[in-house]
Amino acid sequence: MKTNLNELVVEYKKTNNSKILEEIFIKLKRTIHEKAQYVFYHQKFQAKNFKFRLVDTKQVDLEDVEQELNLKILELINSFDVEKEFDKYLYGTLWIWKPRFVNSDFIRNLKNVSSIETDDEGNEFSIIDGIAVLPKQHEEINVNDLFVDLTEQEKILLNILKENPEINQSELSEKIEVTQPRISQLYDSIRKKLKSDL
Repeated sequence: MKTNLNELVVEYKKTNNSKILEEIFIKLKRTIHEKAQYVFYHQKFQAKNFKFRLVDTKQVDLEDVEQELNLKILELINSFDVEKEFDKYLYGTLWIWKPRFVNSDFIRNLKNVSSIETDDEGNEFSIIDGIAVLPKQHEEINVNDLFVDLTEQEKILLNILKENPEINQSELSEKIEVTQPRISQLYDSIRKKLKSDL
């Protein structure tokens, strides 16, 4: 019986067995939920002159983000080259992923929609109050914020993967100047350090 995520994905690609696909998503359930929570509650998206978190917009729910992420992972599985490692392919995509619905139409609607809400005491307020005006220098989302206690090598590895999710272990070992087994150790360590409290 296959328990390794890479093995499960390869087996699914060979057989197209829906039970194997279910097993893959069961394995990824916690990761999907934590990433969706981060994107919904913490990640700041940038428009021309303001930034916002999805939770502040009142336009979508956490479930919408999870559903989008499920669809993205299904796409990744279907397009995955079985000669590569799915773990690396998945995590390389996860830390640069954002929902498709966060597009120019969404932002335009966010600016135009009536944003007046009423609190429990009948006082009116604007949901835009929760949307911050950008500082002069836009702050960039740091993928390392998804993890706890990363070592310097782990940060370097994540940043390389952010720029080039397709890079293989051999190329990574050359770039970071460590052995390939060390790259595997770094992957394992990073997976364990995914924040569980997002």
